[in-house]
Amino acid sequence: EEATGDIDKAMGIYLTTLKQAELIDYKPEIRDCFTNIGIAYQQRSIIQQSESDLNIALDYHKKALALASEIGNINGKSVSFGNIGTIYSLKGNLDKALDYLQKSLEIDKKTGTELGLMASIGNIGILYYRKGDYDKALEYYNQVLPIQKDINNKRGMGISFYLIGSVYKTKGDYYKAMDYYKKSLSIRINIGEKPDLGNILWVIGTLYYLLSNYKESV
Repeated sequence: EEATGDIDKAMGIYLTTLKQAELIDYKPEIRDCFTNIGIAYQQRSIIQQSESDLNIALDYHKKALALASEIGNINGKSVSFGNIGTIYSLKGNLDKALDYLQKSLEIDKKTGTELGLMASIGNIGILYYRKGDYDKALEYYNQVLPIQKDINNKRGMGISFYLIGSVYKTKGDYYKAMDYYKKSLSIRINIGEKPDLGNILWVIGTLYYLLSNYKESV
């Protein structure tokens, strides 16, 4: 309830700002408000499991995309494509989500926006994993790692190592999975991400169990 209350407060601020921006027809600010309101509805939809909030979020992100196109905000278009892709992913429409995330990635490749590239490539990898195309998921996860290393994004690297480990675990390659999970664990300990440690230690423990059974069966 506290989280929902915070989101509602933020939404109130965004809606007030939107009214002020619309009074003077300041389109860059209006676009930003559409985006922020869309994200707020999206967050609330996840907490409350509300399909109607998710649909409202989608409408706001589409408004933001239209305005970004109108005023020539290239990075804004990329952000909106990514946000719309995320909404379709949450709705379970993976093909449509992939289409929008690829559009976002195309822009990020042209503009060279590292944060945008990381988000687009990583999210596309996750979508391919959800679609069951594990080799394609690995291809994208391995594309995002060099970018994360270049800007020393250790948290991102920890997530990527974990995701790669998950692919290998799903494929039944437990040794490779263990290697990547341990890399992820090492980084997370190094940067002090304690809340994530319990989960990854449990996964590693499960792998040790699976490997011991595998050794006994050969």
